Amino acid sequence: MDHHDQSVSQDFMGDLMAAAMAICQSFTLDHAKELERRLIANWGGDRPYIGKIGKEARAMASLRNRAIIRDYKAGERLPFLARRYGLSKVRIWKIVQGC
Repeated sequence: MDHHDQSVSQDFMGDLMAAAMAICQSFTLDHAKELERRLIANWGGDRPYIGKIGKEARAMASLRNRAIIRDYKAGERLPFLARRYGLSKVRIWKIVQGC
């Protein structure tokens, strides 16, 4: 692990610990040490992917995409769909091409 990787890892660990402490008032330094130990044991040296959106947001996007595809198949035009769903015409096109 180079210096940059260690810095990113430490930043992530620090952010994770701060979030845990903010969410749970009973989260102690002992909890933080145990969490860090487990993360290092399971993920040390790896670069896990952390998506920009969570499960709920992905589920909502999936519902939205299905509605876009339904509307497109019903004859709605790309510019209208882009305005309706607040997306670019390019994004709408990519969604409907996947159907």
